[in-house]
Amino acid sequence: MSFQRSTGAKPDLLFVFGLTGVREGQPVREAGANLTLIVQGTPKIFGTLGDSRCTVDSLTQRRLKTPGAYRVEARGFCTQPAHEVRGADVVLVRTFEFAGLVNYGTAAGAGAASVDMATQARR
Repeated sequence: MSFQRSTGAKPDLLFVFGLTGVREGQPVREAGANLTLIVQGTPKIFGTLGDSRCTVDSLTQRRLKTPGAYRVEARGFCTQPAHEVRGADVVLVRTFEFAGLVNYGTAAGAGAASVDMATQARR
């Protein structure tokens, strides 16, 4: 799942969450999350290098009228910082919350989901 702040926000951050164990329409508790944070317009990319440093406490999915479409709401935390890929900086996203639309019915294939997310992350 990936999402970014609204246009014009500074800095322009793109959050990419790789979530373990998410299935269509099913709630998730205590799932590992791999977090990548990209500061767009700069060479800065940060990553947790796996799903052992961030956890999604809870993720719910509410079915919408469109087949395969759900409203997803999630919250979680990270216990260790994401390290800069080419540098020495770190970013700790202590807690995060996001909500948005997921469509499992895309042509990308079984289990694939297209995502339109809004997020709020706290440093």
